[in-house]
Amino acid sequence: MSEIGQVHPFWASDVIERAIAGLRSNSGLSVEQAQRLRRAVEKPEHYEARASISSHALTPQLKWIVSGWACEVRVLSDSRRQIFSFLLPGDVLLSRPARQQHICAQVAITRVECADVAEALENLPEPERAPLWDAMAAAQAVSQDRKYDHMVRLGQYSAPRRVADLLLELHERLAAIGLVAGERFRLPLTQEHLADALGLSIVHVNRTLRELRAQRLLDVRFGCVTILEPDRLAELTGRALA
Repeated sequence: MSEIGQVHPFWASDVIERAIAGLRSNSGLSVEQAQRLRRAVEKPEHYEARASISSHALTPQLKWIVSGWACEVRVLSDSRRQIFSFLLPGDVLLSRPARQQHICAQVAITRVECADVAEALENLPEPERAPLWDAMAAAQAVSQDRKYDHMVRLGQYSAPRRVADLLLELHERLAAIGLVAGERFRLPLTQEHLADALGLSIVHVNRTLRELRAQRLLDVRFGCVTILEPDRLAELTGRALA
């Protein structure tokens, strides 16, 4: 275990800087507090794609996502699934104990690296922990608010607006961590992911994406999203483009 104050090479990379930027965007974390967190985290946990991000303890644990994409999902008895939210670098999630039934689970979409928050903060003097716990709680509250936004999206929006609004939300969150370039960003989601998140069939998602492309609003292909007409897309969704 390295000494606090020495930064492990992994955490000195661009990866950790993006995760810090995401946490700061979600919580208002100060530069000084971010530096303390960077020094406190020593070893990331790794989860391969499709793995459950579960707690190894008997109680739920806070995890801070440093890299990769995950989702919160519930699988129904007939194997259908509902995706409640997508989790990106900088987000904080509450993982549940393994081998227990829960309302929803957190599942890695890509390879995910995350840090156990309690374990990391144990490496800091007690007076330095409280602001970081507050930041983690604030970030978790932002994630909860996004779920309410998602409920509105599912219950009140047309299919084109659902798709466009979700993609604009992801654009906004990815821009905050430096993963948008020229209104284009990588999207490691399949049409099945979008369908399960938006309450649509895969056929309906495909048709809607073609419709949005035909209207020159956005283009989704080869694992990337390109915003073609930012102003018109913002008018359709009521969401300002970051």
